[in-house]
Amino acid sequence: MASTADRAGRRAPPNPGRTRLLTLLAVLGPGLLAGLSDDDPAGITTYSVLGARYGYELLWVLLLATVALVVFHNLGARMGVVTGQGLIGLIRQRYGLTLIKLLILTSEGRVDLRYR
Repeated sequence: MASTADRAGRRAPPNPGRTRLLTLLAVLGPGLLAGLSDDDPAGITTYSVLGARYGYELLWVLLLATVALVVFHNLGARMGVVTGQGLIGLIRQRYGLTLIKLLILTSEGRVDLRYR
């Protein structure tokens, strides 16, 4: 049952634990989505085959890639906060649209060759 303060139109103070959890989820949400974006069926199959073939021999690659991912995302987030633009927008502003088109074509070509 609501207290008399609630009936008078005043709001109850927020729960600090719930506020912290919501803040944490708001900060982690985009990072988790970006991290999980490559876990598609083809990727999982590739990871399973490589794991079965090489075992723990390539575990060092995971550690190195994780460090590189953290550094790159941190750098991108800092540039985004300072400039208000994403990485592609900053590259376009600095180097022009031609480089962006070249990057897109080379990345698409790499993806196509990988899955042939």
